[in-house]
Amino acid sequence: MRFEKRWCSGCSFLVYDPHACPNKATPTQAELPIAFQTIAVRERRPELMLLPITCADVAGLSVVTIVVESWVPFKPRRLHVAPEIASYFDMLDLRFGNVSKFANVGAVPASCFIPPTDVRLEKLERVPFDNIAGMSVIPVGQGIVLQVQNRASHPLSFRAMMAGDMIC
Repeated sequence: MRFEKRWCSGCSFLVYDPHACPNKATPTQAELPIAFQTIAVRERRPELMLLPITCADVAGLSVVTIVVESWVPFKPRRLHVAPEIASYFDMLDLRFGNVSKFANVGAVPASCFIPPTDVRLEKLERVPFDNIAGMSVIPVGQGIVLQVQNRASHPLSFRAMMAGDMIC
């Protein structure tokens, strides 16, 4: 097919034939643009990232501040505390940088952050829910600060995990 230059009377531009003029109500079949084959683009989904939060040997009846940093921009969705130690710990604060995510001062039992499952699902398909969805994106190098209290009289290791999406 050979293209020729011409001035379009409808839009007053130098165009190549065939040209669909936007000022004409309906273009004729000869004026319709040539359709090019498009390559299907795969939808990019956010990649799930896991951020371990650990502190070895928290002394009995004491408070410890744990600071971790993400190596990638991170949008948290879930915070899970290991079920076997959750009954011994209270969460006193959760901060991203210097901004607390608690609306008031007080202790929240760590057992609130045990990975629950939806009991309404049939068979063995059980999915944990996003318990901290809606939190802000954590940029690279910003500290995630978790302040916990060991309520037991003996030392315990605190283990938790934050799951979320890597932001590209």
